[in-house]
Amino acid sequence: MVFSPKIFVITGIDGSGKTTISSLLEQELQKRKINVKIVQQFAPILIPRKMLERFGSTFISLERQVADNKDFSRSQNTLKTRILRTLAIIRIISFGYFHTLANITLNLRADMIISDRYFFDNVLKVNWLYNKSYYDTWFLGLVPMPDLIIYLDVPPEVGWKREIDGNTTLSQHVSKKQVYDEFYQAFRKNNRPILKIDALLPKEEILTTILHEIERR
Repeated sequence: MVFSPKIFVITGIDGSGKTTISSLLEQELQKRKINVKIVQQFAPILIPRKMLERFGSTFISLERQVADNKDFSRSQNTLKTRILRTLAIIRIISFGYFHTLANITLNLRADMIISDRYFFDNVLKVNWLYNKSYYDTWFLGLVPMPDLIIYLDVPPEVGWKREIDGNTTLSQHVSKKQVYDEFYQAFRKNNRPILKIDALLPKEEILTTILHEIERR
């Protein structure tokens, strides 16, 4: 028997409400007797949580030391920096690829998978850090295209205030929002299944809109 759950992705910048909406969506779908699984793209699967908690900030620091993003301190373009930059990009992309496939493979018996972020978010991270526009290239076809991508659109200053953790400044949050907007426009232009929702709307209204789209598909 072949299992092929429907895949719905919730994406957006930090502080847009992805986790909250995913949880509410799970509760509502379970009431309808749908076997739904919630997965998180950046939650550890193969890497122990303790290790991620211990070394996560180190990874962030190393990535930003060699980043090309104008909102980070521009690193010197030495051979060492170029090598580290390439390794960082490979790590982000490969981690996202295998993590997405693992999330799907481990939940093949579900009727529906709700993914809090997806492989695209790893690609967007590379775009944000290194100005590499990979979100409209062939290798996105290496993972299943979701049945629907829900882009929770929130002003960067609102998202930043919700998610202040010391890792990003407001200007960095603004530049990340620009990357996500470009991603939305590119996917929409190519008729990908993506829907933008104003994340400042009441949670109940956002949930109703998403449920309506799920029913349509």
